[in-house]
Amino acid sequence: MNTAHGYLFDDSTPFLKRTLLLGAERMTAPVTDWLLTMNRQDEQIARRYRLGRHIVPTPGMGIALTRFSPPSSEEKRALRRAMELPKKRTRAHLRGGVFRPQEPENAHQRHA
Repeated sequence: MNTAHGYLFDDSTPFLKRTLLLGAERMTAPVTDWLLTMNRQDEQIARRYRLGRHIVPTPGMGIALTRFSPPSSEEKRALRRAMELPKKRTRAHLRGGVFRPQEPENAHQRHA
């Protein structure tokens, strides 16, 4: 099983770069029984180049804001007390990666 989180190439990618990146994907295709794609563009690329035996589109990644909402101020204070965090402790979340935005109309759902 393989998950495509956004191919780093498309038809507008320079030939050499696209050839190298697509070549790497093609190397794993023979052993990829199930390929999950996160967006329509990745699904189209995967099908076009037969990058997996079974290609399954998924609704993407992120938080369904209709099902989950941010905690209230009181809930945050209670969580901080439960985790014994000081009131002024700084929190940081670091996310690495390189991507070209795809389907910008859905970006807020995938990258929330």
